[in-house]
Order: sequence, then C-alpha cells, then structure tokens
Amino acid sequence: MMRQFAVLGRRHLSASILFALALCTLAAPRTEAQDKPTTLERIVSRGHIICGFTRTAPGFSTVDSRGHWSGFDVDFCRALAAAVLGKPEAAKPLMIAPSVAATALLSGEVDILATGTAVSLTRETGLGIRFPGVLYHDTTRLLVKRAQGVTSARELSGASICLANNPETIQAVASFFKTHGIKHEAVVVEKWEEMVQAYTSGRCQALSADAAALADLRLRLAGPTEHHILPEALAITMLGPAVRRGDPAWFDIVRWTIHALVAAEQLGISSARVESLKASAQLDVRRLLGVEGDIGKPLGLPRDWVYQILKSLGNYGEFFERNLGQRSALKLERRANELWIKGGLMVAPHLR
Repeated sequence: MMRQFAVLGRRHLSASILFALALCTLAAPRTEAQDKPTTLERIVSRGHIICGFTRTAPGFSTVDSRGHWSGFDVDFCRALAAAVLGKPEAAKPLMIAPSVAATALLSGEVDILATGTAVSLTRETGLGIRFPGVLYHDTTRLLVKRAQGVTSARELSGASICLANNPETIQAVASFFKTHGIKHEAVVVEKWEEMVQAYTSGRCQALSADAAALADLRLRLAGPTEHHILPEALAITMLGPAVRRGDPAWFDIVRWTIHALVAAEQLGISSARVESLKASAQLDVRRLLGVEGDIGKPLGLPRDWVYQILKSLGNYGEFFERNLGQRSALKLERRANELWIKGGLMVAPHLR
C-alpha cells in the first residue's frame, strides 16, 4: 500500500511540475534560436530558393554561356520552388566550393545542397546535415569497345581494367571479379585524362567509373557508337540532396517532394496528363493533385503543391529521361533508377 501511495504521489508531482514548466515556458522570452526563422519562412519571405551546387556534371547540373542552368539536380531544385512558391523559376542555383558546402548549408547561405551527395553515416552524424531521401542511385560500371565482342563483365577474364586511385572503386572492382572467380589486372591511374588515354590506346580492355561519367565519356570519344557500357553494376551508391539538421519541417518538404515525384510516375501522372487526371476517379490520384483532401497542410504547403510540380516539370521518369535517359545526350538506361514495379529501386509511400 505504501509503495502504491508513493508511486501515485510521484505521478501527481510530475504532472504538477510539468504544468508549472509549461507556464514558465509561456511566460519566458523566446531565445535567439527560437526567434530565428525556419528555412521555409526565409524562402517565402525572400521569394526564391537558393540551391547550392558543388560542381557541374553533364546531365545533373550544367550552366551555359548565358547563365542558364539545366540538369537532373537542377530540375529537383525547381520542383521545390514549384511546391513552395508555385514558381519553378524561383530556384536560384549557387555554385560553392565542395570544401565549404556543409558550412554554407549550416549558415543558411544556401537552403539545400542540391548536388547529389553520397548518403553516409559519417556525413549525416558528423557534419550537421541530413539526407531526406535518395534521388539517384549511382552505379559503378565498365566501358568497353564493341569490337571486343564483350556483352557482360563476366566475359572479361584476364582483362586489364583501368580505374581511378579510389579505395572504394578498387575494392568494388576486385570484389566483383573475385565473387565470380574471374582473374583481372587492375590498372590504377591517378588522373582521368591518363585513364582515358590508357583505355583508348588499348592498354586497358575496360574502363571503370560511374555510369553517368562513362556515358559522357562515350560521347566525347571518336566514334561514340563503338563503345558501350556493360550491364553489371559493380557497386551502387545512394545519392541525394542534403539539408541542415534541426529544421524538421524543411526536411519533410524535401523528403516528400522526392516521394511525390516517384508516386506520380507510379500512378501514371505525367506533365501531359496532369490536367485531365484531375477528373480521375482514383482516390490516390485525386489526393496527389489536391482535388481530394489536403496533403499540403501537414507540410505547410498549398494543397495543390504536387500539381504545381507536375504541370511544369513532370514526374520522376520525365526528370530522368530528359536529363539522363533516352531523350538526353547521355542516353543512360534507368536500371537501378527504374520504378520497383519494373525491377528498379525507386518506390514511394502513399501520400495520404
């Protein structure tokens, strides 16, 4: 009985203390950290989103002589501007040095690090940043000359493979060939230009790098059609935008924008069909387009935020095809970046 009474007393005391603390909190002045506007508030106030880019890369982020930006990562930045402000053109790319990228993000100089960054434990726990989701799966592959008659990496027994002096790449290549019991010679080269020269001169039978870099190289080689990328992925890396830690509302907006792009493709909502599908009888489609319910409210966004993205930029598949896929110069196959229902890794939860 005494023990029960003691427990009961502690419970009442805890409730009293909590109530008193709540009153003190209401009465106490706000701290500087509390008064600091959120990322969303700053974006709405200034009327545009500042997206940080640490490099230019064909298909992902390029800028022409007139200062016009384009690419897969640039389109995602514009998608955020469409979602938050209803204006995809309100995305302002800013080039920053890789060495100060985290600092620029944490200081508020940029709202998001839009350059696809490899998701890792040490980056997320040690740099004060967070990754809302995976926007692109980067795969390490092999480029070979068609004249060799090789259609699979498993046919490269005894071949010399040119690769960069990167421990992860070296390990990935070694692990693949060891797993399949295939002998190979790793030719490690310090500079990209030297590695390309070694490949074109025949010193190496294959060149290893990420698929997008190989696709870009293929375009620049004499006789681009004489080279092809083998289908096997030797390694895979998850890439995505980064936001500063401590702003959960902005993290949620970026995260669910990625999901919305994939979900729209899963539901067959493209830029060409978005207007007509407003009359769809399918509840998930109506929700996504803001016709039914209000999926913008939990995020602090307009109810038609997904519609604003899709009407001007399209869904995830459209992003990929025009920047990296068959409608682009790179002509990359989607493979890992295909929808899960087609054998890829891209999947989205229900937006409801």
